[in-house]
Amino acid sequence: MKSSLLKRSLIVGAVVVTSVAATIPMINAASADVITAAGSDTTENVMGSILSQLNTDANPTYNVPVYNANNFSVQGDSYCPDITFPRTLGATPLPTPTPPAIATPNGSGAGRNALRDYVASIKRYSGGVEVLKDAPGYDTATPVTGCVDIARSSSFSSGSPAATKGQYFAFALDAVSWASPSSKAPATLTIEQLQKIYNCTYTNWNQVGGQDGPIQRYLPQSSSGTRAYFLSDVLGGSSFSQTSADCPAVKVVDKNGDPFEENRGDKIPDADLEKAILPYSAGQWAYQANNSANPSIDQRKSSTAVVTMIKGINRSAFGKTGSGDNSLWNASAVAYNSIDARYQLNDAGWQTVDPAGPNGTNTNTSGYPVIAANTTKESSKSWDTVDFPGVRLVYNVLHTDSPSYSIARSLVGFNNIDGGAKSRLCNGEFKTTISAFGFSPLTTATSSSNLAGSTCRRYLA
Repeated sequence: MKSSLLKRSLIVGAVVVTSVAATIPMINAASADVITAAGSDTTENVMGSILSQLNTDANPTYNVPVYNANNFSVQGDSYCPDITFPRTLGATPLPTPTPPAIATPNGSGAGRNALRDYVASIKRYSGGVEVLKDAPGYDTATPVTGCVDIARSSSFSSGSPAATKGQYFAFALDAVSWASPSSKAPATLTIEQLQKIYNCTYTNWNQVGGQDGPIQRYLPQSSSGTRAYFLSDVLGGSSFSQTSADCPAVKVVDKNGDPFEENRGDKIPDADLEKAILPYSAGQWAYQANNSANPSIDQRKSSTAVVTMIKGINRSAFGKTGSGDNSLWNASAVAYNSIDARYQLNDAGWQTVDPAGPNGTNTNTSGYPVIAANTTKESSKSWDTVDFPGVRLVYNVLHTDSPSYSIARSLVGFNNIDGGAKSRLCNGEFKTTISAFGFSPLTTATSSSNLAGSTCRRYLA
């Protein structure tokens, strides 16, 4: 009999909290440090929920939003004075940050850079005024080395935020595919077809199995982790700047003239709704679709209610087609769970919902594309040798020189040694939360990135 995956996750989450927490050593976060996260839009919502559940009087947590119509204030501590990140939405001009604040980090790269730059800063402030290094009172003024403690990141970048100092704690699975609001686009594309669209070889939907109509390429703004991952691990390159008479330049601005943001179908100009192609997080798409009644969450819809649909990747470019390897299962990273009436990642959790598999004969997870073994980090394979492209880990990034490193690790990381202490996030406590926001929780495993057997993985920059 089929069982509800969502209900099962609630039950499993409860078991983890009541039984596992009593047996696995936990990190004790006793310091009165304020912990602030900033960066990726892709993981902003899920980390906002998790950090709110980890918030305590001893260690208040703040999750800086990427898109905000209001200034976002964070209380000070010993390593950062009271600080306000300026709003990013609303009538121009946008506010100029009041130091030591910086422009609100927008994207994975910007979050990692903010973590790096604050840690390296020698500036100090007293009463909102900078105290110069050689001036009286400098030694007792508040430093700014801890104004960002966690960088939300949907991609891995070697050497960032600092070589040998950066630690990436993966906590969930996501996938990146292509999306389009066009009624002329096909349901699936091969990797080769995607590459040739972005390098201007194909400029019309009818060249890739769709109906007659021109294609307009879109990419998110340059600090986007989804952009970086789409280029490197889906398209297999770093630059697609080619243009021609039939292939206009890649658009990186939205209908308002602002930088085009990741996972936003609502920002595509009406004139491009039959043309646009763009990368999209499968986890974000599922979360938005599951909250379609809430226009502030469902950002797939244009002003005319046209929905940007996430599309599938046909694996024929990898030479992996045919009935023996469940290729039909792998057309999309997103699946609709009719039992729970929800979209979810097309991950191995489906085996619990329907153990026989969609064709009634499969009793293993080989047909499910969104699994850890299909990430380049977990499998150590290259982007073009994994069984299904586009599957990625999402991370919380720490800097070991950060003054609040140990506290931040106690909230979102673990000690990567045999029997090492685990945060609640890396101890499996937030499986239900991760699933509810469209992502797939990681399972425990033993590897060099997970010697402690946690539900997270640690990778070094």
